[in-house]
Amino acid sequence: MAAQGSALKSEAALTIARNLRRLRFKRFLTLEELAERAGVNLLTLDALETGAAEPTLDLVLKRNSVERLKR
Repeated sequence: MAAQGSALKSEAALTIARNLRRLRFKRFLTLEELAERAGVNLLTLDALETGAAEPTLDLVLKRNSVERLKR
């Protein structure tokens, strides 16, 4: 069962990674610019964008910062 849970996490992490990268490219932002605007550590954002990490609840709550980029 643990393998199935990690597979689901990996799928979620990859979905988040694709969405972050797509948003960043759509806004013509560098990884550094997005990290600064979102108030997220550059290494954390890089790990999220590559699917190497999943966001914590705290990071999800910071989503408002990223949402402001859509305006």
